[in-house]
Amino acid sequence: MPHIVTVVHVSDPHLHKGRLGIQLSPHQLIPGVHRPRRSVVDRLFRELATSVAREVPDCVAILSGDLSLLGKRRDIESAVSRWQQVTSGVSAAYILGNHDFWGGHIAAALALHAATHGRIWKRFWPKVGLHLDFQGIQVRVYFIDTTPTALYLDVPALGTFSELERVRLETAIRQDDQADRSSPSPCLRIAVMHHPVKSIVRREALIDTLEHGGVSLVVSGHTHQDDMYPVGGVTQVVCRSSTLSIPSGFLKHRLFSTADRRVVRLSTSSVELVPGGPATERTIYESFISTVV
Repeated sequence: MPHIVTVVHVSDPHLHKGRLGIQLSPHQLIPGVHRPRRSVVDRLFRELATSVAREVPDCVAILSGDLSLLGKRRDIESAVSRWQQVTSGVSAAYILGNHDFWGGHIAAALALHAATHGRIWKRFWPKVGLHLDFQGIQVRVYFIDTTPTALYLDVPALGTFSELERVRLETAIRQDDQADRSSPSPCLRIAVMHHPVKSIVRREALIDTLEHGGVSLVVSGHTHQDDMYPVGGVTQVVCRSSTLSIPSGFLKHRLFSTADRRVVRLSTSSVELVPGGPATERTIYESFISTVV
């Protein structure tokens, strides 16, 4: 089958420099919080540069959130700078995760968001989507903000799909529908969000929006474990933490065209960075996903 594009998928690098501990209150810290070793971070970006170079020009690079550990501006900026260096030759984008909005103090996150992270949001959150064309297949990439709202702020494992986000996503999809109807090429629609579908509070509304919008693949992080599962007509793929999981690493989603223009083949490989050994790549998921024709 002809190769269309490879999506290099990185998540949860959790860069951090300085003291540790996520403060819930003046006297309470979340236990077990730790930062990735510098050697692990350095190796990740070296291997990323190599992998991206191998896939040029048919490559998209995605970082699905939690650039930082404690939401410090310098850590976010450091992650963005290194990410841009290794992906400069391809289409690339990144989104923020829940750790990037905490600012180190969950209880004060709303105030911090208004005072500090509002500026980070404007600077670091990507545009509504990417419009790409590979091998006669149009690829649409949508970015969905699942950052917890005030109601679920103290349950950071949960993401949300707000009404505002639903309207924003539906508007973007509706605009693409108008353009894609006049195109002779099939269109593959991919969504990127930090929390996977199973971690979303309003998942029914999200799934309905994705299915009706023709989105067939969702890539996420957050759980620090590789995973793949169907959600209705959508395939959800989750990437491990690229620095804190054992082994660290990232995913490659290779997409191949088929004789049937209504589907493409998805082959997901895990690139594992075993300490003291060479990087290894192995196929972990195979599936077929639908296109918009």
